[in-house]
Amino acid sequence: MPGQQRGSAWSQLDATLQEAELALTAGRLDRAEELFLERLGAEPSDALAAVGLAQVALERGDEARALELGRWALWLDPAEDQAVRFVSRLEEVMRYRGEEPPPTTSTLPHGLPAPGEVAADTEEP
Repeated sequence: MPGQQRGSAWSQLDATLQEAELALTAGRLDRAEELFLERLGAEPSDALAAVGLAQVALERGDEARALELGRWALWLDPAEDQAVRFVSRLEEVMRYRGEEPPPTTSTLPHGLPAPGEVAADTEEP
């Protein structure tokens, strides 16, 4: 049945996200990144997976990249609490250190759309 197949696909996506979170927690950053990207490949609008990539970047010490990915997660879903908290906290830490958070300028992984790269006209004729 189609509904059961879709439910199974969503369960697999959830399992991928859970495995990615576990890998991140265990410090297996390459594996976590791979799984978050896999999740985004299957569900490109998944803001939680984008936040996961931001956390990987932060763990690697790349704050500018982490902030960019966090902002991209907000672009995907402005109401996603984890994205809101991640970006606001990282910007707060940067400002506390006397640094102005950088603008989003670097390239995102595997051709994912950068914040603001939205087609002006997405309606079909």
